[in-house]
Amino acid sequence: LQQLVLNVYNCNIDNMGIAQLGKSISRLSKLYDLFLNFKKCSAISSEGVQAIFSGLQTLIKLKSLTINFAGCPCLTDSELEILAESIKSIQTLEQLDLDFSDCLNFTDFEVIQLSAGIQKCKCLKRLILDFDKCSQVSIEGILMLKATLLKLKNLLHVYLSLVGTKVTREEAENVHKELQHIVDLIICPRTHTMKF
Repeated sequence: LQQLVLNVYNCNIDNMGIAQLGKSISRLSKLYDLFLNFKKCSAISSEGVQAIFSGLQTLIKLKSLTINFAGCPCLTDSELEILAESIKSIQTLEQLDLDFSDCLNFTDFEVIQLSAGIQKCKCLKRLILDFDKCSQVSIEGILMLKATLLKLKNLLHVYLSLVGTKVTREEAENVHKELQHIVDLIICPRTHTMKF
C-alpha cells in the first residue's frame, strides 16, 4: 500500500478504534501518501491522538502527509510533542498539510514544538498550516516558525492561515519580508488574505 486516505469526519470514533488505527498505520512502512481527517471527532481523547501520532514514526518513505484535527478539543502539549518527533523522523517528507483550526487549546508553545519538527524536513517543498481561530497563537510562535522556514531551502509554497489569532496584518507583513526565498507565500492574518 502506497497511499491511504482515512476520512472519519465528525464520527464518534473512540480511543480504542484510534489506537488500532495507529498500530495499523505504523505497519505501512512503504506508504508514500497519507491523508487523515479527524475534523470534529470530539470523542477522541489524548490517548487516541498519541497513538495516531506515534504510528507515524515508522513511515520513513512518506512524501505527503495531511492531518486534519480541526475542532478537536483534545490537542495539548504532549500530543504535539509526539507529532513533532514523528515529523522529525520522516526525512523524505515533501508536502505537509496540518489543520488545527478551532483547536482552542493551541498556543505559541505548540507552534514552537511543530516548528522544531518541521525544521528537520529538509526535502519539504510545500507547507500548509491552518491555525484559524487558535486565539492563543501570537507573533511569538509565528516568529519561531519563520526561523524554521528560513532554514528550509527547498520550500517553494507556503500557506499559513492565522485568521482569529493574535497576529496582526503588520506582523504578518514583517514575517513575509524575511521569507523572500519562498516562491509562493500566502498568509491570512486575522480576517484578510494577503498574497505576496
